[in-house]
Amino acid sequence: MNKNKALKINTEALNAADNKKPWPENIKQADLLTGAYFFRKRLDSLLAVANEAKKTNAEKNLEKILNYAKKANKITGNDVERLTGKKSKQASKYLKKLVKKGELSSFGQGKYTFYRPN
Repeated sequence: MNKNKALKINTEALNAADNKKPWPENIKQADLLTGAYFFRKRLDSLLAVANEAKKTNAEKNLEKILNYAKKANKITGNDVERLTGKKSKQASKYLKKLVKKGELSSFGQGKYTFYRPN
């Protein structure tokens, strides 16, 4: 008898959960969709600002690297790491980008690689 009573309570709880909406009664589904739309728009605008700042920062770093290379007439990956505060992988990306643009020329190989301005 207790088993049947427990089963009846569990099925009642499940039925009540099935009838529940995932949002309060006074909020319409259209309002939720509108809110989600504006949230997405705001998120997209914030991402655009962040990406622009990231691009600007990279351009500033490239300019720093090029100015240093022109002053010293030589630059290495370690110099770029020290100047920009980036890890070696990002430093080598910066240097490759400047070589590709024709701003720097590469000399040597491996850890002995250095770059000179054109």
